Amino acid sequence: MVIIDADTCTVAQRKTQLDAARRSQGVPVRSPEEAVVLAIPKRNLETWFVYLSGEPWNEQADEWKRKKDDLAKRAANLVYHMCYHQQRLRQPAPPSLEDACGEWRRFG
Repeated sequence: MVIIDADTCTVAQRKTQLDAARRSQGVPVRSPEEAVVLAIPKRNLETWFVYLSGEPWNEQADEWKRKKDDLAKRAANLVYHMCYHQQRLRQPAPPSLEDACGEWRRFG
């Protein structure tokens, strides 16, 4: 599993950068069958914490100063429940988290 913030890039741009880094190291770009998951929160991981805590979220805002690690365990449990058990996120959901849930479903 690769977790990297998108920061001010798009999720697609960050995936392209990761592919380029793999190629530059002689590592093939991941295949659809490869058990590699990319989780790329738009702006930063704390944006997902804000969403998961039920608060209004904004993928353009820099939330890293606002939320601390005390929300990480609860957020991880909620993502697991929503992405695996329910197979859906509460709407509206951050598009970057929707993308990550699709990535995590690669593991069945």
